[in-house]
Amino acid sequence: MVPTASLQFEEDSSEDSLGDFYLLDDVFKLRAADKVQIPLVAFPKSERAVTDFEYHTGQDLDRFVDLAAKYYTEANIKAVSSQKVLIALDNMPITRDRMA
Repeated sequence: MVPTASLQFEEDSSEDSLGDFYLLDDVFKLRAADKVQIPLVAFPKSERAVTDFEYHTGQDLDRFVDLAAKYYTEANIKAVSSQKVLIALDNMPITRDRMA
């Protein structure tokens, strides 16, 4: 069985100290600092997997983002256009109360 938990914040943590999250990487970094790592996402291990999933914690996701950034930086990948694009779900930052 996979451990599950709702989002819980340290008692001394306040909404002001968390700030707003504009990127998923911000959420990953916050969750990577959790003392107890619980899975945040799960993916099927194969195309045929119906009940067999690979689970990833905040630390896993934070590491994936860092490795991808390093790879693209070292590969000297250039943007296809000079236009900066930010994909957002609803153009609003993710705040603590929206995560609960």
